[in-house]
Amino acid sequence: MNGQSHDLEVSLIRPTNGFASGVQFTFEAGFTNNGPDTIPAGDTVFFQATFNGQPLLEMGQPITYRYIFNQNLASGQTLSSSRQLTVIGGSFGQVNVCAKITEYRGVASGNEIDSSNWEDCRLQTYSDVSSTGTFRLLSPINNSRMVHNHLIIDLEDAPISVSNAANIKLYNLNGQVIYSTTIASKNHQIFETLVIPSVPQGLYILDLYFAGHAPLRKKLSTL
Repeated sequence: MNGQSHDLEVSLIRPTNGFASGVQFTFEAGFTNNGPDTIPAGDTVFFQATFNGQPLLEMGQPITYRYIFNQNLASGQTLSSSRQLTVIGGSFGQVNVCAKITEYRGVASGNEIDSSNWEDCRLQTYSDVSSTGTFRLLSPINNSRMVHNHLIIDLEDAPISVSNAANIKLYNLNGQVIYSTTIASKNHQIFETLVIPSVPQGLYILDLYFAGHAPLRKKLSTL
């Protein structure tokens, strides 16, 4: 790649029509090579979704996504990467949503000629009635642990707009439901500790179903 150069640029493709607290939407970032030379397949870009200048958080930590180019990116070409997000918190109204490249690694990374276009933003309408704090990814499963062959799962931070209850199912990797329950919400939030007895060590999938929302899924390990 010696003697070659390129200009990698990011663009915010989606959302385009706003988003709402507790409702899943698509966040999509595009990566364009403005040339003149080709970026090879296998190079990797790290990027964030930011809201009013702050990265989206999960469990209090900034989320950084990784995208590996699955083909050569010639001059003038664009590849994109999307994530399904469910966001809570923040302040409702007009929000500056951005796609931001934080790091670029790979064979051609040393030949980048302009990193000033590594952020692209658009004002979006954020719908909610009572959001507070920092924008964060909805992640109701706060903690899980094994105690004397009992699986203990802490749940918190359910979406503001959830109606009355959450349906919960725990699956093993064969797709069998080994635990199912319904938890009532209080003031449109859930703070609950589940204690599931006699759970063998292994890998599990926990699904949470809220009325009017796409299911939320989390992989759990008791190994």
